Amino acid sequence: MTVWRQVNFIRHKDLGFRRDHLIVLPVFLSHRESRADRSEYLAARYPAVKRAFLEHPGVEKATAYTFPEGMGLSRLRLVRSEGEGHDEVYMPLQQADEDYLDTFGMKLVEGRNFSVATRSDFTDAVIVNEAAVKQFGWEEPLGKRFEVVFLERQGTVIGVVEDYHHESLERPIGPTAIYMRFHFCSYLSLRVRSENFSETVDHLEETWNRFVPNRLFRFWFVDEQIDSLYREDRRLAQLFTVFASLAIFVACLGLFGLTAYTVEQRTKEIGVRFSFC
Repeated sequence: MTVWRQVNFIRHKDLGFRRDHLIVLPVFLSHRESRADRSEYLAARYPAVKRAFLEHPGVEKATAYTFPEGMGLSRLRLVRSEGEGHDEVYMPLQQADEDYLDTFGMKLVEGRNFSVATRSDFTDAVIVNEAAVKQFGWEEPLGKRFEVVFLERQGTVIGVVEDYHHESLERPIGPTAIYMRFHFCSYLSLRVRSENFSETVDHLEETWNRFVPNRLFRFWFVDEQIDSLYREDRRLAQLFTVFASLAIFVACLGLFGLTAYTVEQRTKEIGVRFSFC
């Protein structure tokens, strides 16, 4: 029961973003793998790619980003920040476009989202999570500056997003930062409607072939991707169930045997008593 409760908890745990009806297409990654010249990367034309996929009514929202949510972000980067106490922290960085928070359903608790109308957002803006604010010891995070050491990239905090699980639930939520940078994005996530999904998939495949004709069309659901992280936990739960059932069955056999033995002894005892009567 304890193991199954744990599995059920994992299945229904709020991750800090909406994972239902969200699919992932590695369209930028597939195109990059087929090109040697960086100037030809499809991610450089990401607005046109997004518009093409959004043309179908079954696609509600779209966003381009670098690292898949729920599966772990990039390797840790050393970040030097303003604040007292923890001046340097290793943390993962996500690179995404302006529709990232909206498509994933992440909640801003302070500040604002990225905006393409604000040119400085492309080079200077950053959004951090609540864990980062706590780690850096910021009481008023908006406007704080920090830089990514060795990458020569700096940023000004324009918003704070509610903590979310960007990797397995087995790990605690740590500080995370999001930059609006999409030239090296690998994935395109789409929030789709459940109605006429087969028609939507046909549109996605047709659009994929338009941009990446030499790569096989593929996609997956975010919730299925996240569930795959806990496949071993479900197997363990099933194993526990089998052995627990066997243990209960053996215990019942023993109880039945003990009961039958007790009844037999009582029957003999009653027979002896009647014989003396």
